[in-house]
Parts: sequence; structure tokens; C-alpha cells
Amino acid sequence: MRTSAAISQKLAKLKQAAKNSIKKKSTVKSAVNTPMGAPRAPAMSLSADKENLSELLSLLNDYFTKVEVFHNGTIGTFEKTLEAFGNKLEDTTEKSSELVQHLGTLEEIIESELSKWKQINEAERSADLVQKSREMSASVN
Repeated sequence: MRTSAAISQKLAKLKQAAKNSIKKKSTVKSAVNTPMGAPRAPAMSLSADKENLSELLSLLNDYFTKVEVFHNGTIGTFEKTLEAFGNKLEDTTEKSSELVQHLGTLEEIIESELSKWKQINEAERSADLVQKSREMSASVN
């Protein structure tokens, strides 16, 4: 039970971190190392002059809009996956508890049957000994 509570807490922290990452806008350090399907940063020349500034700002605005849309979808998928994992974990914990209870019951049944078989075996041995002693006393007389 403690393990599932700890895992649930960790899942909640991961969900919160995912939500927080949507809110934070970070600068793109490299256009080469983008995740598969992520939009690439527009190619910009170092010698941007005033005439091209509005065009450059438009390109960057489009780029950041695409990145935000991409990451919102990714974070949404991540959150859904975390939630599904949490649900499966809870189901598994419940099923494990049930199995442990059933195994305890099975162990009790096996112990009970084992003691019955031991009693039956002892009774048969006693009966065999009594029968043999009667046969021996009958053959002596």
C-alpha cells in the first residue's frame, strides 16, 4: 500500500512538472537536436538588418506558435499516458492484494488437508499394527 501511495505521489509530481513546462517558454539552443516531428527553427542570417526585422519576427512568431502547439500535444499525450499508467498501477495493486488473500486461503486449505491426510495415515498405521498383533496372537494360540 505504501508503494502505491509513493508511486501516486510521483505521478502527481510528474503531471505537475508537465503542466509547468507548458507555461515556461524556453529559448531554442539548437535547431539540429529537435524531437521527431517537432518544428525546426527558421534559418536566420547573422546580418539581420532593419528591413528584414519584421520578416524575421514573423518567422520567429510562426515558429514559436508551431512549437507551442507541438509541445501542447506532446504534453497532453504524456499526461494521458501517466494517468493510464497510474490507473493500471492501482488496478494491479488491488489485484495483487486479492491474490495475496487468495494465496493465504489456499495455504490454510492445504495445511488443513495435509493434517487430515496425516491423521488418516496414522489411523491406517494403527489399524495395521492392531491387525498384525491380532494375527500374531492368533497364530501363537
